[in-house]
Amino acid sequence: MRHIIYLLLVFPFIILADSVEVVQTQTQDSRIKNEEKRSENLNKDVYEKDKAKEKNQKLKEPMYVAEPQQSDIPLTEPAEPIQKAETTPKKVNQTKTKNSEAVSSQKKQPKKSAQKKGSAPAKKSDENKNILMNSPASEDKAVLESGIMLYNSSNFAASIEKFKQLKEKFPQSIYLDMANQWLARAYMKSGNNKDAFASLDLIPQTSGEFPAALFLSGQIFFAMKDYVNASERFHRVASQFPSHDLADDALINLSKTNLFQGNGNLAVDNLLNVIKNYSDREMVDDAYYNLAKVYEKDKMLRDLEKARSLYRKFIEKSDSGEQFFSNSPLKDRVKRDLADIDKRFFSGGR
Repeated sequence: MRHIIYLLLVFPFIILADSVEVVQTQTQDSRIKNEEKRSENLNKDVYEKDKAKEKNQKLKEPMYVAEPQQSDIPLTEPAEPIQKAETTPKKVNQTKTKNSEAVSSQKKQPKKSAQKKGSAPAKKSDENKNILMNSPASEDKAVLESGIMLYNSSNFAASIEKFKQLKEKFPQSIYLDMANQWLARAYMKSGNNKDAFASLDLIPQTSGEFPAALFLSGQIFFAMKDYVNASERFHRVASQFPSHDLADDALINLSKTNLFQGNGNLAVDNLLNVIKNYSDREMVDDAYYNLAKVYEKDKMLRDLEKARSLYRKFIEKSDSGEQFFSNSPLKDRVKRDLADIDKRFFSGGR
């Protein structure tokens, strides 16, 4: 009997203790879930913020293209930049290219490295020569001429010292911008692109040397395989200074950077621009030849009939004595490439 009374008295406390334990357990489980949820939300917020930060960081970084595969399209060799005398302005219908921040096409050099008469480097040298000849004798002029002579003899280290001497001794010289451009060229030849860019940055946009400086910066970027920035520089030369004698050179180089970036259609537009708007410039034969090569070799745009037609057009212009074609160093190469196409794809020229 006493056991029964004991159980009746103790049992309610056991039930109450169990209930409290259950409630505590449920409360603890609820608290754990709430903490897990808060932690999950916090991690999500941090993740989203990190993603946004990463995205913003990528937007600030320059966009570079991967180095292209070796192209089998023969492009004209790079040469030194030069500023040419201005001619009558012509409208340039430049296609839109990728913006962002190879040197220019040297007047085509076949196996014997034949230099076209009146080519870009020669014209630049002639222009500087004319400026110097028409200027009164002065000490700063003598220093500049000495530096140019050293540069032309490939003594780049000594020429750099001469140009630096002019800048230090004659900070107000009328030849200062010219000296900075020659200095940049000498630095580029010496493999010092950093100082080359620094020298070009000193040439103001109001200077007559600015288009050539812009062109040279494009050449340096091209040599560095930074085709995005090279494209931007060449596009600026062609679009902002369409009457400048480097505009056609810039379009030829722009077509190359577009090809290296896989923009074959833009490259074609660049070359057609030269043919249409700069037919009186010495780069027009380059334009015909490179356009034919695009249609012969480019995997996306390949059209052997168009390539063949352009080669034949080139030869017709050359045989008729047309300027920039009759004495073009590319003539023999065009004949060889046409014969090769005829032999391989058109049964000997039919």
